[in-house]
Order: sequence, then C-alpha cells, then structure tokens
Amino acid sequence: MLAVAALALSSSRGGEPAPPASPSPTPVAPVADAPLQTFTPAETDPPSLPVTGPAATGLRGRVVVVEAGRPSVLDLASGKRTALGEVASPVRHAVTVGSSVVLSGAEGDTGDFPPLPGSVWVVGPDLRVRRLPDAGTVTPDAAGTGVWLTTWLPDGSGGTMRRVMLDGRVTDERFELPGPFTVVGATGGGIVLTGLVDDAVEVWDPARDRLVHREPGMGYAASAPSRLLWWFDHCVKPCLIFRRDMPNAFDDESFEGRGTVLVPPEPRLAELSPDGRRVVTQSVGQRVAVAVCDIDPERCQELRNLRITEFAETAWSVDGETLLIALPAGVGQLAAWRPWWGEARPVPGEFRAESIAALGT
Repeated sequence: MLAVAALALSSSRGGEPAPPASPSPTPVAPVADAPLQTFTPAETDPPSLPVTGPAATGLRGRVVVVEAGRPSVLDLASGKRTALGEVASPVRHAVTVGSSVVLSGAEGDTGDFPPLPGSVWVVGPDLRVRRLPDAGTVTPDAAGTGVWLTTWLPDGSGGTMRRVMLDGRVTDERFELPGPFTVVGATGGGIVLTGLVDDAVEVWDPARDRLVHREPGMGYAASAPSRLLWWFDHCVKPCLIFRRDMPNAFDDESFEGRGTVLVPPEPRLAELSPDGRRVVTQSVGQRVAVAVCDIDPERCQELRNLRITEFAETAWSVDGETLLIALPAGVGQLAAWRPWWGEARPVPGEFRAESIAALGT
C-alpha cells in the first residue's frame, strides 16, 4: 500500500555500526549497489521462514499493527503491545498521516471495487481515538494534516472526494472523480489517479477541478508529497520507473527533474519514502522480488534474503532510513530494513499483520 505522509519511526542504532557516509548534503546512508535479479525457487526453502538472519535490533518507535481486523500498538524497543479497544469494527487498512495513524474498515472483500463505505478512525500519538466520516477509500493529503475520503458510485464509474482534517473538521474542499479511477495519492497540491479502463496516470488540481498532467499508457503510479513515479503495465528487464519532481501541481511546468529508476522486472507495487529519496518496489515472478532504491543518485538493492510469494505491506520511517515489511498474514513475521544492513532482518516476535503504519510521538 502507498503511504504519502511522513512516518515516525526512529533510526536509533542501539550500538550498531554507523552507516557509511553519504556524499549528499543531506546526511543519509546510501543504499548499497547490488545487481538486480528475480529469485529462483528452491525446493529446500523453508516456507515458514521467509526472512532469516540476525534479528533487527536497535529499532525505536511505535507501529500500529492490524491482525485479524484488530489494531494494536507495538513498541518496537520493548515488544509490548497495547490494544486499541475503542476501535470497534474490523479494520482493513492503516496509514500514517503526520504523527497519527488513520484506520479504515471499508466493507466487502479487500479486492472489491468499488469499496463500500466503512468506518474511519484517527489514532493520535497519545492513543486517543477519534471517529471520522465513513468512506470507501482513505488517502492522506500532501500536507500530512488531513485525509481525502472517497465515496464511490455503486457501479464504480466515479465518486466524490472530500478533505477532512485529523481533528474531524470537514472542509469545503471536494473533488468529483472524472471516471473509473484508482486514487493513488496526493502530491504537490494535486490528486494522483490511475485509470481503470485506459492505462493512464493523471494529476488533477482539485481546487480548480482541472486536469494538470497526463501520462498515457502507464498502468501504475506512486506518489510522495513532492514526487511522482509511474511505469508501464508490463515491462521487461531492465524495467524503468519514470519520475517527476512536483513542487506544486497547478501547471504542467511544475513537473521538473524527470528521470528514471532501474528496478526488477514486472513491478506491481511501489512506495516512496515520505521525503521522496527512496522507493521500495515489489515485482511479480516466480517469487515476489523486493528492492529498495535511492532515487538520486540511483542505487538499488534487492532484498534477496526476503523470500515471499505474496505481496507484503510496507511502511517507511520519517527519515527514510528504516523500512518495515509486514510479511503475508499467514507467515507470522515482521521484517525491517536499513541501508547499512544490506538485507532484511526479522523483528523479534510473532506477527500475522494485515496492515502496518508508524505512529508518532
């Protein structure tokens, strides 16, 4: 799933070796260069242990973990879990918005489209729970202060998006979806959509209800507050993901800094770090290949010790230095990645997470 707003996991190293120095003006440990390849299945692979190796240590912060539709807050340092009993209905998805986590419980099966309206809650850093209006889809706004709540027409041919602040205030900002689209995210002041009928990525200015930019022939997209990625529905190795930097979305000239990122073939999911410096991709094949890439300068690393056959939920830290990976629900593992590890590492404990999102302090 895509997260637009900043996540709030700490990158305290807890006695670990310091990450390598970065030539970038921003102190960020670069992803190590590594050739990209798709996993080949081996009969001796233990299916119950998709990630092995040293335990993920030195993690700090809190994560909302949804298991069997019930959310709880996990303290990564102590392993303690706190149930969120005020959230009564089953939860299907969690996403970080600012320092809070928004939970949604849209009715129907996870893959149903359009999703029927379900309950929406906000969990604050103090663990206080607030109810928001029901919605079929929840999309964090680019500012990290509210969400766009979408109510779909019964046939999925359109819908209405309205912006609601985290304190429950319903704003006057609304946007009528122009057709059967999937809502990717909010970036640069615009709404990012992908077409369900014709493969195209579109950016709309909701304030003026007009199309700002369109990339035809692209089936997938991911967004952060100031960056947009898109790629072809089917691409072969090497697969290029295209990017544009978007300080604002009110005119086409604001699409600056076009470039590419090389990733494993057939990517189906991508999630940008909140600052847009990194992206994690998941590609289909004999296995799901998970790769983490620096965007500028481009460096990619495939997490070869992560052996899964289904897509996993992911969540970034606010500084882009920590990635959490909720392995498929039947597996019972949560993994973490840091650039100086060069691999995914298991988080101690047993987890059957359906969705995860970091909670601020």
